[in-house]
This record gives sequence, C-alpha cells and structure tokens, in this order.
Amino acid sequence: MISERYNLPLMEAVIYDRTVLSECMNQTITVGDLEYPDPKSVVKYAEEVKSDAQKSAMEFDILADEVLIGTGLNK
Repeated sequence: MISERYNLPLMEAVIYDRTVLSECMNQTITVGDLEYPDPKSVVKYAEEVKSDAQKSAMEFDILADEVLIGTGLNK
C-alpha cells in the first residue's frame, strides 16, 4: 500500500522498537545537584553497555548501508 501510494520502494531493513533505543536517548550526567541530558547514539551506547544495544546498533548499521546503496553512494 505504501509503495503504491507514494511510488517509493519499501526498504528491507527493519528497526524493531526496543527499550534500548529509549535507554540510549535518556542518558543523563550529573553536575553538582543538577542532571543534564546526555543522549547517546545507539551505536555508541552499544559500545559502552554491551547488551541488547548491540543488536539495535547492528540494525541501524544495516539500515544505513541500505540507504547508502539506495542513493548510489555505496556499492
């Protein structure tokens, strides 16, 4: 339906809704008595945490590769 309506191909890569995505965006740092937002990319978070974040990071890498190939920037 989407590809017919917008005349665009669907991508093969899938990003699943995971708690990890929320966790990497909800990072904070404390300075004195204050907490400041310190969001991280899912790839960087995966390097630091070593959990399900690695699977999410891999999914984003696959998506990025697909986008680059689709735009002709990577073959």
